[in-house]
Amino acid sequence: MCSGATFIALCYFYACCNLFMSITAIANAQRASQIIGFDNCTAGGDTFDKDDSNVSGGTCNQFTYAFLLTDSGLNCLMSLVLLVAICMRKTLLLRLYMVHLCGHMCFCFYCWLAVLLAFRGTVNSTTLLSVWGVVLILSGVYFAMEVWIMRGAYDAIRQERAKRRQAMESGTGSALLSMGGFIL
Repeated sequence: MCSGATFIALCYFYACCNLFMSITAIANAQRASQIIGFDNCTAGGDTFDKDDSNVSGGTCNQFTYAFLLTDSGLNCLMSLVLLVAICMRKTLLLRLYMVHLCGHMCFCFYCWLAVLLAFRGTVNSTTLLSVWGVVLILSGVYFAMEVWIMRGAYDAIRQERAKRRQAMESGTGSALLSMGGFIL
């Protein structure tokens, strides 16, 4: 079992990682939406590298693009909420982040399925399933670790509060003794 300080430091690390990944996803959302929606929306011609605004029937890319931007923006916001929750020791904000984490995991699984279906005819199916299976396993491990760390940080913050409350209720004498001081 890790100490509370370790869980809190790992929360800071995961919040920064999530911020970086979300900003990268926002920067590459247009390209990702073209890749995901290529078969369904722009199959009329070779418009893969062109702007979708002048392609007839290319609205699926815009929906995917907006969806990716919205989710990445929400993930940036929730990463900031995680940073504030850890900094201010707010368990309610940590619970809110954990709920967001479950929703984000479902969204990532949807993206995994969408990419799998978009490329199912272009690559040897055993290679695609092997690589995409590894991606699914790694993302599952990542989210499981993040949930474990959030739960550990939540428990650490609750223990800190309980210790503070116990020290305040027991009086100053026992607090001084527990800190190595003397009562005169």
